[in-house]
Amino acid sequence: MRVFASVGILVFIVGCSGVEAKKGPSVDNFIAPMTFDEAYRRLQAYSRQCLSEFETSGGLLMHSYSGVLQVSDPTRRDTGEASLKAYVSGRYEKTSDVVISVDGVGVFDQKQLQALRRSVESGTPSCR
Repeated sequence: MRVFASVGILVFIVGCSGVEAKKGPSVDNFIAPMTFDEAYRRLQAYSRQCLSEFETSGGLLMHSYSGVLQVSDPTRRDTGEASLKAYVSGRYEKTSDVVISVDGVGVFDQKQLQALRRSVESGTPSCR
């Protein structure tokens, strides 16, 4: 019985000895006090100023009062997934729903998510 207890304690200690939790995807969903097209323009401004080394795609869909912006890391083409995705949809005349997701790989982490939200809310790109 002592052997099992010793092994259990050893596993617990090794498991807690500086092993960092793997980063994962994160999502931020908020209401922006502006029209959907203004929120989209702010997302674009951020991607041009802060993520210029990455590939950006997407656009506005005026008929559905929405927009999509995707940012991909060209060094990770094998995944076929965007590292950052932002969706904007018009709620009412002066507010929009904004959903931003990052995959948690490289610079596409929680700090990126927070910087992008600050940029949309303030109207001034604020890189991470």
